[in-house]
Amino acid sequence: MRKSYQYKLKLTASQRQQINRWLDMLRHQYNYLLADRFNWWKYNRCDLIIPQGEYCLRYCEIGSQELRNNPDWHSQSASLPVLKKQRPWYKEIYSQVLQDGVKRVKLAFDRYIKGDSSGSRSGRPRFKNRNRYRTFTFPKIKDENLTGNKIKLPKLGVLEFIKSRDIENVFKLKTVSLSRKADGYYITFSIEDKSVPDREIDTIPTELNTDGTRIVKVNPKGTSQHCSNCLNKVSKTLSDRWHDCDSCGLSIDRDYNSALLIKKLAVGSSQVTKLPSLLSLR
Repeated sequence: MRKSYQYKLKLTASQRQQINRWLDMLRHQYNYLLADRFNWWKYNRCDLIIPQGEYCLRYCEIGSQELRNNPDWHSQSASLPVLKKQRPWYKEIYSQVLQDGVKRVKLAFDRYIKGDSSGSRSGRPRFKNRNRYRTFTFPKIKDENLTGNKIKLPKLGVLEFIKSRDIENVFKLKTVSLSRKADGYYITFSIEDKSVPDREIDTIPTELNTDGTRIVKVNPKGTSQHCSNCLNKVSKTLSDRWHDCDSCGLSIDRDYNSALLIKKLAVGSSQVTKLPSLLSLR
């Protein structure tokens, strides 16, 4: 079972500067790769249903320009070494963080073009300004890199955070994400509990008041498909582990987003009561 722990970072001035620099470079790369996909979609796709054995050339729009292959995760990931040669400053970003940025473009574009497993499609992905690109992720970090209230991250060094609560004693560190918010910088650890099988559960007790002995049970079904901040629907498959809302810009771990929405359902948030589709989950 996946769990998320978020803590506020205690950064030096140079660490803040470096994180901001990474976010800025990753945002530019995200917008470039997204534009590349939109250009292909506009000039190379064909909506016509072509009978077997025949073909369609779109000379009406692109003239004699050669049709190009669809830019996908593999081809855009393969472009990263070229990027580092043309723009050497991108070498300072850890390679797996760059690759995860390519994955974010893929997920956003796939939700727009293909939709989720039920066929529901999201809106056209937006290009990101500084306020809408606030998180980057290390997809693989060794467990031993996390000791006490410090984490060692490739190319960033040792970062200190305010450990407001303890992490499970037996865990597998899955991803580490750094986020810039209005009140500071945060780190989110996505972990897998080694002692509990990874399985779906029907109900989750989300509130316990020991004085009144009150337990609120909330059905978690569907909570991962809505944004906990603006309640916009953000369709995901089971393999999509990151929540990235195009409506309000919230970008956090999928399970953490679901937990925040479950809390709103449990306490009867006035925001949630306006959406009957979410009320049915209570």
